[in-house]
Amino acid sequence: MAPVDFDKIFKLDEAELKSLGIKIIRGDEPGPLLFATGRIHGNEPSGDIAIGSLISDIDSGKITIKKGTLILWQDVSDLQDKSVRNMKFDLNRGINTSTAPNADPELNRRHIIRTLIDGIKANCETNNTEWYHLDIHNLFRGVKNEAEGLVERPQDIAWALKLGLSVIGTQWLHCMHEVSDKIINLFGGMTLDQWDNNNNTMTEYSRANGATVVTIEAGHADSQDAHDAATKCARNAVASLGMSPELTPAAIANAITVKNYKTFVPLHPGQTASQAVIDAANSTTNPCVPGMVLTLGGQNPVTLRPDEHVLMLNPDVAKMYSQIPAGRPGGIGLTGDRIEGLTPQQVAAMTFKYPPSAATP
Repeated sequence: MAPVDFDKIFKLDEAELKSLGIKIIRGDEPGPLLFATGRIHGNEPSGDIAIGSLISDIDSGKITIKKGTLILWQDVSDLQDKSVRNMKFDLNRGINTSTAPNADPELNRRHIIRTLIDGIKANCETNNTEWYHLDIHNLFRGVKNEAEGLVERPQDIAWALKLGLSVIGTQWLHCMHEVSDKIINLFGGMTLDQWDNNNNTMTEYSRANGATVVTIEAGHADSQDAHDAATKCARNAVASLGMSPELTPAAIANAITVKNYKTFVPLHPGQTASQAVIDAANSTTNPCVPGMVLTLGGQNPVTLRPDEHVLMLNPDVAKMYSQIPAGRPGGIGLTGDRIEGLTPQQVAAMTFKYPPSAATP
């Protein structure tokens, strides 16, 4: 393989990249750049497992990268305690504002993420190369255990279909973007940096800097099915870009489910934060069932229809923020319409709202 010129590709030196566990493979032939990331939240292991499996097969020679550049970061959080989402700060927030190094390890990790993405963008612009970002997460008990690709733009949908996904979620960012102020008001004491998804997430910063992006919500964090789905998606991402002769591109699913997210909800009323944590963490069924009334701080109650669903019912949200008052719901979800049985052509023709980029080009 051709040597990698770290100075020209990234704004991080080779020693720092290796210390972060970032593996870079450049093929002998020109091609796209794929950036794959996992475990930006410590208690979401599927990305770590999936990318680790890919690295193992590359190191053993089972998979070779002939075209383009592959950047693999299997454990973005690198937290010692893997039972928590993060310590003080969510690493998947504030990327756009993390313009300088910071003495706090978590805040500095945000800066490193931004610096790496800046370097990838600069390299791809110099070489007139397209780049792609696959980011793998997990859901939690209390929501349906199925692998889902979150997308925000038509080019994201086109790539998600090539990953072999049969469930695609749209507009979650627009939904979160519109309710940021409501979240701040509901959970007093939180900062906009902690909650606003206004292009401050890692993948949104990548989108704002030219990447095609798919976020994988692989399924329950403790599910082998979720780990297997994530592993398949990571390999399909490499195959979809023609980077390896050993990997065959996935077939596009004939029947696709699309979830259009539309409303922010905090679990369901009548629970304290601690009760919500127990329910979401231990339930093997979806506590947000059709007919249940969901509410945002007692206002604008929403009754789930049979075709609606909830995403991101994360018990760690309630664990993280001790300032959530007793008696208020803990944990957040996004509801939306679930549309079954769409053809790839119908999905590709969909239009939806997307917030304007706030990141620096």
